[in-house]
Order: sequence, then structure tokens, then C-alpha cells
Amino acid sequence: MYSSGGLPMPILSRNLQYMVREPILLHDHTQFMHGWIQIDEIMHVVWGCRQGFIYFDGSHVFLPLKCGSTVQISSKAPPLKVYLDSSRLENNIKLSNDRMVTRHI
Repeated sequence: MYSSGGLPMPILSRNLQYMVREPILLHDHTQFMHGWIQIDEIMHVVWGCRQGFIYFDGSHVFLPLKCGSTVQISSKAPPLKVYLDSSRLENNIKLSNDRMVTRHI
């Protein structure tokens, strides 16, 4: 996410950061182009074109959509297991309090 213009997040955050990569129309919806879904939130998206696809983490995982399809997005997926040495974990927590964007969970 960071390499695509996202922001660093604390490593223990359960929030989901999202970014619309190729918007069809902007108009008054620019506040939804990049943001966070908190652990207790769900974003509902209604597809308005005849047909299309929603992609997850690249082009290899996707679902087809048709007009009127509703997609619910949340951060309630099982946590990703990452193995870090304790110094990296401690450093990330310290940085999250000083410089990173933090959200209370």
C-alpha cells in the first residue's frame, strides 16, 4: 500500500487502509478515494456500471460485478501472521506514536 501512495500504519493496527486506483468519476466523491475502515466499520459499495470486476491485492484475485451489485468491505478478516524479531516490533510501535498515522482500535 505504501508504494502505491498509501500511508504507513502501525504494525499492530487492525484497521484496513484502502485506495481507489482508477476512479471512473470523481465529482463529489473525492473523500472516498483513500481512507481507513476501522475495525468496527463496514463500507458498502454499490456498483453502478453494467459489468466489471473488483480486484483484491493485484490482478490474480477478483470477482465479477454487475449493475446493482453490493460489496461490503471490512477489516474483520483473520489477522495476517508476520514473524518479526522483537526489536522491529518495538521500533514500529515507538514510531507509530511519533510519526505514523495512528487510529485507536
